[in-house]
Amino acid sequence: MDDSAKFPPNIAIIGTSYGSEFASAGAFTEALQDALSLSRASEGVRVEELTRRLNNHLRQRPGNNQDWPHVYQSLDQSLLLPLHASPASGLTATPETLDELDQVMEDTPGAAHDYFYPKAQGVELGEPGWYFSGRERQRRKLVKWLNRPLSSGMYVITGDAGQGKSALLGMLLASADPRMIAALKTKGRLIPQKMRPPVGGFTAAISVSGATFEVAVGELAKAMKIPDSQDVEQFVLGVKAMLALQQRPCTVILDALDESRDPFTIAALLRELASQGLPGLRLLVGTRPTVEPSQRTLQGPTADQNLLVALGVTSPEKTVRKMVLKWEWTSIHDYAVSRLNRLLGPQPDDLPTIARIEKLARRIAERRQPFLFARLAVSEFAWDIQKVMRNSF
Repeated sequence: MDDSAKFPPNIAIIGTSYGSEFASAGAFTEALQDALSLSRASEGVRVEELTRRLNNHLRQRPGNNQDWPHVYQSLDQSLLLPLHASPASGLTATPETLDELDQVMEDTPGAAHDYFYPKAQGVELGEPGWYFSGRERQRRKLVKWLNRPLSSGMYVITGDAGQGKSALLGMLLASADPRMIAALKTKGRLIPQKMRPPVGGFTAAISVSGATFEVAVGELAKAMKIPDSQDVEQFVLGVKAMLALQQRPCTVILDALDESRDPFTIAALLRELASQGLPGLRLLVGTRPTVEPSQRTLQGPTADQNLLVALGVTSPEKTVRKMVLKWEWTSIHDYAVSRLNRLLGPQPDDLPTIARIEKLARRIAERRQPFLFARLAVSEFAWDIQKVMRNSF
């Protein structure tokens, strides 16, 4: 893009790569987190300053040319991005007012903080709380598998869009962290022992959304502390050597396979790892059964192939298990009740409001839509919830 390009007022365009560079998954998230970490003013963040910091951060990423701009803008210097205010309370969150759950999440690094925990929270960006509901049978089944000392292979968590695959994986991750367990307890979210994976039992949690095969392999190699090799045979040898050396389980969560740039190539590597039957190597993979229609032009003629087949779910080796997430009325209903209670904050004796919350939660659940629909439905009411309640019944 020409630096002299003219933009309408108050428009900014941000790119995470330039020219022939790869667009690495998580690049924008990391840049935004870095920029916001320097912006703690109570009145908000100056937008022009935020985009300047974003540009500097993206230029400094490995492999990026530091002379190329990643942000083009035409912004008024007075524009402020306000800190999030809760629609129910009107309070603005600052570092000094973070509660225990907020603090634990703030201190958690990497994809758990940026991707998996927000998925399990079930809220919009910046909204406090933790509203994961249901999936108890599935959680117990996965935890039982994870707690077996010699379990190995791959468990594929699949289902249609919005069924909560990433949220389930995020909840498992949180349930293996004693700090998160204690923090969730303060919110009334108790995690039974049967739903807790081994403490610290996850070696890494990775989202490969938007990632190429090279980026995904690099993330896996970094997580497993083995040499980064694009050769599948060499990569498998590296994993074997790592397991023999450390003599303890290696459990990796890898999510959003269907959203990656090379899902079938990555799937082939994961299938090969699982087929080895290496004791202690466990892969938890989240994916839709097929890639999105918009992605198929990027994947070539085999883009309609079932990703579950590519992962080896139907293979005779029986080293790959499958869990399909489907619609659950109780889970959707309980989730909607929890969030509506947070938004309205009724007192125990406020029976009319409690009844209205129950009625609205039932209406949401009866639509037989996935979690994503329920989350959006509640959020639609968030900014004017009292008016919605008065006019809906």
